[in-house]
Amino acid sequence: MKGTKFSDLFIIQRDNFVDDRGSLDKIYSSDVFDFLRMKIDDVYISLSKKNVVRGLHHQIDHFGQKKLVQCLSGEFFDLALDLRIGSNTYGQLFTHKLSANDNTSLLIPSGFSHGIVSIEDDTKCLTFCSGAYLPQYEEGFNLRGWSDTLENLGIQVAELEFSGKDNALPIFNLV
Repeated sequence: MKGTKFSDLFIIQRDNFVDDRGSLDKIYSSDVFDFLRMKIDDVYISLSKKNVVRGLHHQIDHFGQKKLVQCLSGEFFDLALDLRIGSNTYGQLFTHKLSANDNTSLLIPSGFSHGIVSIEDDTKCLTFCSGAYLPQYEEGFNLRGWSDTLENLGIQVAELEFSGKDNALPIFNLV
């Protein structure tokens, strides 16, 4: 497990066993989840074509969710906005590319707004969530607010495909 400048946000190297038959990727271990103090309430798989945006989404207050995110096929940029008041990285956006070939996962703590931008067709994202999804407590921010950051990652904002819901989200502003 590798730390980042964002407290409690980690990059995790998963076990992957390869031989002449193929490979075996261990995506769940009760020991790991116990160590991470993460109870799994919901598990999601999203399938996206290239340039699809999902997020940024979060649940407010004590309804926040810890997330373990990994890529099953394709590639995507994972984006997490620190919303933890008092955090040294409050208002900063974490970005990390995940690929089906890199055997890494991200542990994103509660208090972050989270999203992905797929950079290949047929990109599958697997997300384990602590805490149930409660739409009445869901909020989010439009990723267009980080167009400079996205373009520095090689993402052309004009080519991105947003859902109607995500496109209508407000832009994040530091107050």
